[in-house]
Amino acid sequence: MKRRKWPLFLPRGRQDGFTLIEVLVGLMLLALTMAFLPSAFRLGMHAWASRDDFHRLENLALITSALDQRISQAVPIFERDQRGGVRLLFEGSPTTLSFIGPIDTGPSGSGLFRIRLAATDATSSVGAGDSAGLTIELAQYGGASSRNHASASSHVVAGSDVSFRFRYFGAPKAGTSPQWNATWQRNDELPGMVEVSAELRSSRAHHVHRRIIVPRISIRS
Repeated sequence: MKRRKWPLFLPRGRQDGFTLIEVLVGLMLLALTMAFLPSAFRLGMHAWASRDDFHRLENLALITSALDQRISQAVPIFERDQRGGVRLLFEGSPTTLSFIGPIDTGPSGSGLFRIRLAATDATSSVGAGDSAGLTIELAQYGGASSRNHASASSHVVAGSDVSFRFRYFGAPKAGTSPQWNATWQRNDELPGMVEVSAELRSSRAHHVHRRIIVPRISIRS
């Protein structure tokens, strides 16, 4: 007859619940988790905002690259005004720029177009310190006779979170030294360079992107 083997150590009885040490450790872990939640939330929001700024900076680089292509192809075309004088179809201010240039995919096909870039003045149209946008107007150019007959199309190329400004390098008058000018009103030559400054503002920071554009065709008096 075989003898039954009993375990050397017998359980004293079933124990339910947690010990005091286990409860204290659990409360400590819960407190640590709650303490790190705000930091993790702020880190996630910062990463999201940074990604959003990155995409907007990419779009801004594409816009300034397109402006570079358009402004660098400005054509020095002269027209007679109503008084019989001759003027160059290129005008520039800090917030607007108007010139003649070629476009392959215009609203009415390819050809020469009157191109007008207009940035809202942040000190007049919106609140002081706020950003502005940029609008491009296109009207096919067919000479002075078509000045009042061409239908213009307008497109918003940048939203209100970007502020654009223009400057022009060249001699403001014949016989003077070249310098940076806030406006360009010469009737006899294009500026040597055009600076496009774009400022992108977000809730966390602001970025300034400047681009120097040199017209490919220039006439010197």
